[in-house]
Amino acid sequence: MRAQNMSHVHGKQVLEYARRSLSPYVYLCGIDEEKSVANLGLQVQETIIDHGEKGSALKFIQLNDLASIQWDQKGRDINFDGPSRREFVKSARSRYSTIINKSQKILLPSIYANLVRIPEVNLTMNPLRRILIYIHSQGRITLGDLGKKYLVNDRGQRYLVLLEDLSFIKRENGYYVSGEKMNNLQADEILPPDLYEMILAEVIQKRSKYLQEVLHWTMMVPFLRWSNTYYLKAYQAGHIILQERDDFIFNYKRFYSMGNNLVTALSQIQKIVDVKVLSKERNRLYFGDQTILESYSAVANKERILEPIHMGIS
Repeated sequence: MRAQNMSHVHGKQVLEYARRSLSPYVYLCGIDEEKSVANLGLQVQETIIDHGEKGSALKFIQLNDLASIQWDQKGRDINFDGPSRREFVKSARSRYSTIINKSQKILLPSIYANLVRIPEVNLTMNPLRRILIYIHSQGRITLGDLGKKYLVNDRGQRYLVLLEDLSFIKRENGYYVSGEKMNNLQADEILPPDLYEMILAEVIQKRSKYLQEVLHWTMMVPFLRWSNTYYLKAYQAGHIILQERDDFIFNYKRFYSMGNNLVTALSQIQKIVDVKVLSKERNRLYFGDQTILESYSAVANKERILEPIHMGIS
C-alpha cells in the first residue's frame, strides 16, 4: 500500500482510538509514518451567550499538539501508546490557560488607565504618587525623604528605580529629579491629579509583571481577570455582547479555575463598571466599551490568539 494511503489509514485508526480513549473532540495535527507517531489537538467548543440583538453563537478554540500517539503494527494487529485521559485533560487545561493569560496581557494596555482609578489599585499606588508629588513640589527627592518605613527591605529604592527605569525621574547630583517623560507631560500642561494618574497608568501598563512579582502588588489582578473574562468572549463573538450576570460569573470561574463568593464577585464587577471598563443594563446585564474592544481586538488579531481549527483526518 502506498505511503500516502498508509498515513490516511493510520490517521483514521489513531483518531478512532483517541476519540474513544481521550475525547470525541480530538483532531489530527500531523502524522509521521517513519516514526509511527501522530500528534493530536483538541477542539474546544465555546458557547457565546449574548442577550443582545445578534444572539448567542457557538465558537471554537483549537489547542494544537496536545499529545502524541505512538503505534506499533504487527500484521493486522495494531497497538497504541499515548497519554491517559487525565494527562490529556491536564495538558488541555494548561494550554487553555495559556490563551487566557495571553489574552489578559493583550487587554491590559487598553484598560490600564481605567484600572488605576479603582480604589484598591489607587491606594496601593500611593507610594509612587507620593514620590511624584514631592518631586513636583520640592523639585527633588532622596531616599531618606521617603521616611523610615520605605527603607525596610529596600522598598523605597525599588519605587525610585521603577520610576527611573520608565524615565519619569532621573538621578542628578545625588538626588532624584523630574525625568524626561514627566517634563514632557508638564510641558503639555498636564497638571495634577491627571499628571499622576497618567504616570501611574503607564507604570501599570509597562511594568505589571514587576508590580506583581517584585513589589507583590496583586491588587489589580481580579479586576483585570473580570475584564478579560468579558472581552475575550466579546472578541470571540466579534462584537459587543450583552452578558447576563450569572453567565459572566460562570465564565470567570471556568477561565481561572477558581471559586468566588457572590458578595466578592459583585463587588469586584461593580468596580470595573464604576471605572467604565464595562457598563450595566437592567441590573443583571453587562456590556463592554466599543473603543476598548477595538483596541484589544487589533492586538489579538495580530497575535492570532485564536488560530483556525485544523480538522485533520475525518
